[in-house]
Amino acid sequence: FLNRDIQAELRVVPMKGWRRSMVWEDTGLPFLSPSPNLAELESVKLYPVIGQIEWCRLSVGRGTNSPFRIFGAPYIKDPEALAQDLNQEFEGALKFEPRFFIPQSSVFQGELCGGVEVSSLKPLDHPAQLGLRLSALLDERYAPQFELEAMSGHLGRSRVREVLKIPMETEHWRDIRRQYLLY
Repeated sequence: FLNRDIQAELRVVPMKGWRRSMVWEDTGLPFLSPSPNLAELESVKLYPVIGQIEWCRLSVGRGTNSPFRIFGAPYIKDPEALAQDLNQEFEGALKFEPRFFIPQSSVFQGELCGGVEVSSLKPLDHPAQLGLRLSALLDERYAPQFELEAMSGHLGRSRVREVLKIPMETEHWRDIRRQYLLY
């Protein structure tokens, strides 16, 4: 559908030996870091979840040994309670451990932040949706310090709170998408 207007001579070549259900480890290929802040495969897996909240006045671990695997802020005073609530909400998909950390760069550089370290418990089916859920929970708990509306430019909507209240029509979207999938 992207070629509709420019009418380029385009041929899509399907990959051999790959299935939609595969995760990186299934490929047998070595992991190559796409960025200094995504030096570990776990960070890459969690990026769609945690990367969304980076705009909301929250450290996502840049300037630590755990970028995109840890997040927090000076206004998070009780990481234990936060971890407990998030573990309950995301049970079976993500694990949250309470942490205090001091980022050496980026948001809250040099400041003590309370927060959580995140690990995935299984391959994440819809990490971006998990990220939106996480955003809503952090907004409930920490607004106005957690600046949810700062995500608006990245989500393509100006009123993030309203968007989060709309039920996602994922089945309808998947039906439309299905016709474009090769695998």
